[in-house]
Amino acid sequence: MYGKTAYTVRYFVAEGDSASEDEGTLVKEEEVEGVEEFAAEFELLELDDFDDDTYTLRIEVTDRKRVHTLKRSRTFVIESE
Repeated sequence: MYGKTAYTVRYFVAEGDSASEDEGTLVKEEEVEGVEEFAAEFELLELDDFDDDTYTLRIEVTDRKRVHTLKRSRTFVIESE
C-alpha cells in the first residue's frame, strides 16, 4: 500500500526559446491528490491569447509532502492555420 500523494503543478509560458526560470506567464495551476505510485497526466492549455512565435513551456511540480520542486522546460512554436 502506498501513501497519499499531494502535489501542485504549475504551467508557465514565456516568449523565446531560452527563457529564464523567473520569466513567463502562469497559464494553469492545479493541486493534485491521490494514492497512485505513478500517474501520467495530459493537460490542455489555453494559449489563444498568444501570438504566432516561439515560446518556452516550463512545468513545475511541487511535492507538497516533501516540499521539493522539479522544473522542466521545452520550446514550442505557435503558428496560425
